[in-house]
This record gives sequence, structure tokens and C-alpha cells, in this order.
Amino acid sequence: MTEETAPLAGVRVLDFSQIMQGPAATQVLGDFGADVIKVERPKGGDIFRWSIDDPAGPDHPAFVSLNRNKRSLAVDLGSEQGREIVGKLARTADVVVSNFRPGVMERLGLGPLGYVGTDYVLCIWSAFEPHDVESLFSEDILGDEM
Repeated sequence: MTEETAPLAGVRVLDFSQIMQGPAATQVLGDFGADVIKVERPKGGDIFRWSIDDPAGPDHPAFVSLNRNKRSLAVDLGSEQGREIVGKLARTADVVVSNFRPGVMERLGLGPLGYVGTDYVLCIWSAFEPHDVESLFSEDILGDEM
């Protein structure tokens, strides 16, 4: 299978996910040829980059094992400039993936209505439904099954 003949060649994925759940899913999309752009925070990136103390630094095996076949972009989603950059990328995306807590994408102005002018598949995973306590946080596979 070459890059041009891969089943998902030409599909662009905008990946806001972190830890395990979303990165594992978007990695599979990348494995099948999708252009996956992982959006990370400027200082620290994906939580998995720094949650395990590893002398190898931010590219330790736990992070790399879930993030192959992806490009990474550090963007401050709290800034107007960051949201503008992501908005431009979103207009070129076929798939948008997030596993923020309920309401975070909307508060950042990046929820479903934030992607004006594009057709895309929106995938949102969360361990908690919107009616659950929003301050609760869970990103691991067992916590997501609660």
C-alpha cells in the first residue's frame, strides 16, 4: 500500500484528543492513510507527553505508541489567533476528533457550529455525558467505561 493508494488517502483529520482514547482512534485513521493533524497546547502538548516521567523526554514510548502517522501543531486555543488558525484548518478537515470534557469545544468557540462552511464528521468522546458533573475528568479506557 502506497501513500496514494491507502484507503483514507486524501482524508484530513483534525485531532484535538489526548491520552489514549482519541489518539488510538486517530492513529488508526493515519495508519490507513489519512492526513492526521494533532492539535496540542503550546506548553507541554498532549498530557501523555509529560504525565509519565521519562528520561527520553516528550517522545517517550507511551506517547509515541499512540501518535504515529500524525503531524503535530501547537496552538493556543484560548487565544483569538489560535482559534482563527484552527478555524482555517477545520474548513479543510473531513473529520474532527475531540475528547475534551463536555462543553469545552463550545466554550472555545470550536463546537459543531464553530466549523462554518464545511462538511465533516465530528467525533466526540467523553467519559461523562453533558448532564454529568463537568468538573470530573477521565481519559483512560477504564474510566471511559464508567
